[in-house]
Amino acid sequence: DIKLSIYNTLGKEAAVLFSGKLPTGIHEVRWDADNLTSGIYFIRLRISGNGNDNLIVTRKAVLLK
Repeated sequence: DIKLSIYNTLGKEAAVLFSGKLPTGIHEVRWDADNLTSGIYFIRLRISGNGNDNLIVTRKAVLLK
């Protein structure tokens, strides 16, 4: 299972870009941020494997309008 989410600086989930399963490989997702204000956001990718194996990667992004 894969979940790609956007969070604001208060830790509130602002958007979910993808949630579900994908085959192995390279994938692309576009973020439509029209309803969000300029500021700093955090992009979080969570990958859940079989059992309790989880990989969580978080990156900072700056949205300028």
